[in-house]
Amino acid sequence: MSYQFANINGVMLHYDLQGDNEPLLLIHAAIANLNMWDEQESAFGQYFRVIRHDVRGFGETPDPAGNYTDHDDIKALFDHVGFEKAHVLGISNGGRIAIDFALTYPQAVEKLVLIAPGLGGFRGEDDPVTAQKEAQAEEAKKMGDLDLASELTTQIWIDGPTRSPHEVNPIFRKRAKDLITHTIALGIGEGIGDIARPPAIERLSEIQSPTLLITGDKDVPLMFEIGDVIERKIPNIKRITMKGVSHLPPMENPEQFNQLVLDFLRE
Repeated sequence: MSYQFANINGVMLHYDLQGDNEPLLLIHAAIANLNMWDEQESAFGQYFRVIRHDVRGFGETPDPAGNYTDHDDIKALFDHVGFEKAHVLGISNGGRIAIDFALTYPQAVEKLVLIAPGLGGFRGEDDPVTAQKEAQAEEAKKMGDLDLASELTTQIWIDGPTRSPHEVNPIFRKRAKDLITHTIALGIGEGIGDIARPPAIERLSEIQSPTLLITGDKDVPLMFEIGDVIERKIPNIKRITMKGVSHLPPMENPEQFNQLVLDFLRE
């Protein structure tokens, strides 16, 4: 594996580029970094030229003071590596970024894959259990108890609201929790990020790229609400619910996830 850095819009952005053939971009979740895609890089790299990067403030990419948008960073990264058009896959906040990128640079997106995505402009409320744990996690961060903060965050996004920790594969849970712990330890950067304007929720019907939407049936309710909005408004969309997984299907069941995505991208 070869990690690389590029000066992208004034920040040294960390990325990895592997494989040949059609370009495919992978955008990580906000509880992780590009390392969450290890199984996908090897599986997809047989068929695609896979690029994955650390979004500002995650992994090895810093978040210095200044205004920016994640989708503009991606366009500059495409220009740097010579991509004119790619399949774009994003999960969670990475899904939000993927949607913003597809709306801002539609000519640069072949097919779009969204996994439990966020959505710019969406206004919703967490269920009471999730909201309570998120508040407890924030308090733990303020008190400097990063172990408790990462455990609570793991319970929210990895276990999900309907499973206890012992019901989750322990190897997957530990790996995901390690990513979460690393992310929490990084803290909040100084940069001021923005979403696409007008917000994506008002413009989803503009997305013409064939789209695959994947959600895990053990995820938090808010993800299903966002998924319902996206499914209604993007015209050329296929939705799949994976069984027995929560917010990170690519890590929890990589075999099934990889096959679903490959079938969609290669059909």
